[in-house]
Amino acid sequence: MGAPQPGPAAATGEAPDPSRVQVVGFVFDEDGTHSLFVRKNRPPWMAGQLNGVGGKAEGDESPSETMSREFEEETGVLINSSAWRPVVTIGSDHGTVVHVFAVAHPMAHGVARSVTDEEILVRLVDPVPVDALPSLRWLVPLAHYVVFVQAMTLVGVEGRRVRAV
Repeated sequence: MGAPQPGPAAATGEAPDPSRVQVVGFVFDEDGTHSLFVRKNRPPWMAGQLNGVGGKAEGDESPSETMSREFEEETGVLINSSAWRPVVTIGSDHGTVVHVFAVAHPMAHGVARSVTDEEILVRLVDPVPVDALPSLRWLVPLAHYVVFVQAMTLVGVEGRRVRAV
């Protein structure tokens, strides 16, 4: 059995089929101790587990536009597409591409509600909830890093701005 082959879009350099573009996002409170999660009802392999909020692209949406739309559809809260920080993009052998986003939002946790049949919950992020999908054990800390460490700007003694890495 050979090594897995990249999906058709990767092989040709074409943009992925929008039906195979998915997003998932994590919204942290201002101090980074909590995030919003959704308790999944479907697909069956996710049922009962926590995940970030997300879904599939529609038409010619950019990944951040998809993230903004999906978050509003599932929680009733609009977070502008430009506010979502890209964390990582994950491709699969069958051509699906998942864009992971994160943001810190001062009010989302107080106003987000379940708009669909899947429950929206606020949970501590350290440790990652035990009922979360296994991949969240590394995705949530990575998303937290991108929002709270990587983007942090430090001002040195001489007033020089230094970007933390």
